[in-house]
Amino acid sequence: MEGVWVMGGVERTPQRKTFVVPVENRSSETLLEIIDRHVLPGSIIHTDMWAGYSRVAENGTFQHMTVNHSRHFRDLITGVHTNTMEGTWNRIKQVIRPRNRVANEMEEHLWEFIWRRKNKDNLWEALIAALKDVYYE
Repeated sequence: MEGVWVMGGVERTPQRKTFVVPVENRSSETLLEIIDRHVLPGSIIHTDMWAGYSRVAENGTFQHMTVNHSRHFRDLITGVHTNTMEGTWNRIKQVIRPRNRVANEMEEHLWEFIWRRKNKDNLWEALIAALKDVYYE
């Protein structure tokens, strides 16, 4: 498939902390490495039923709950859904143009997306603070 594969997650809190990572492949090993790096132990992870996620709870570090999208978008019994992340993917696709979704540019665009989301209520102040942190010799 053309383009860049991206794996991500959104914390279901008012802060909606987000991580998004371009990946070379969508193997279970790759996804588990990213989850271990970005998700706190003990977290509850909601995914669809894609086979690559089948080992998420294998080592007992995370609780894994799923929704079967071939039946519904929100599990009728557990309430599990992936709408939070799906909405994030939609927003990413809105702000990163298709021509910029290439391997050598994607990571920069994703960092900008995260930075803007994190600082959405004070972009100017956050930019000034970031510039103050830059040190040029």
